[in-house]
Amino acid sequence: MQQLTKLNLLKGDKLKMGSFNINEITEFSEEKRVRKTMFNGSHLEVDLIFYVPDQSSPEHKHPTQDEVFYIVNGSGTMYLDGEPVAVKEKDVIVVPSGTVHGIKNTGSENLTVMFVKSKPKVNNN
Repeated sequence: MQQLTKLNLLKGDKLKMGSFNINEITEFSEEKRVRKTMFNGSHLEVDLIFYVPDQSSPEHKHPTQDEVFYIVNGSGTMYLDGEPVAVKEKDVIVVPSGTVHGIKNTGSENLTVMFVKSKPKVNNN
């Protein structure tokens, strides 16, 4: 069975199939959030983001991309079109394209978030 190693992730290898344990690639930094791409295919991207308390991702939007967030562990606040939403371990948050969103670790423990994002739609006019 093929195993995805930490070395593969750090080199940014594009994988077609693989499995791994999140605990083996977890990495937090006091300087800034850590983002690791687990899969970057032709139709979607899967990433992990690691936040220490008070770290955040700024509010932004993707005009043609849908996203689904899964709170692996920890707690925080997501902002969806300016509205704060409390999130905690095992929550799933669906963010349709065009929705302004961001997240902040407002908890006292580290926060790990996985997201799946569709690739941008291309207008071929």
